[in-house]
Amino acid sequence: MPNGVSLSSDESKVFFAAGLSILAYDVRTGALSEVLGNLMGIPDNLRPHPTVRGRYLQAFASLRAQPFSLPDFLAPYPKVRDAIVALLPERTAAWAFERLVKRIGLVAELDLESAQPRVVSTWQDRTGRLLWLSEVHKHGDAVYIGSWHEAHLVKMDLADFLNAV
Repeated sequence: MPNGVSLSSDESKVFFAAGLSILAYDVRTGALSEVLGNLMGIPDNLRPHPTVRGRYLQAFASLRAQPFSLPDFLAPYPKVRDAIVALLPERTAAWAFERLVKRIGLVAELDLESAQPRVVSTWQDRTGRLLWLSEVHKHGDAVYIGSWHEAHLVKMDLADFLNAV
């Protein structure tokens, strides 16, 4: 289930989220490689960092919960995961997802273009008010945070957001 497509700063690679990893497709060689694995949550959209070249902001639909994580449990069984999604009515699947996945808003700053890719920092809303994030986008002096679950956007001052990440 690839998601969150973003070009590298020199446009030689396409980064995207797949499962619990960030992968890179090299457009010159056609090689596919894992850049970061074992992410802390279910990644959604990936966008270039608003001020730092080679870094990216990753929105997460949820945090991997312990001791039980539904994504970890289903990861080795993609056909089972696909069957569950296909068989459950959308409303039932959403109900189950909302109860089995930890409620948290999570954005990570990722360094994907250095010799040692890493998670630089995270921004978390542990109040449960901002859930299942799908997008983080900078426009002017503001950062907009979207969610596939909520009917509104969160707007933050860019400086405040960067101080929090």
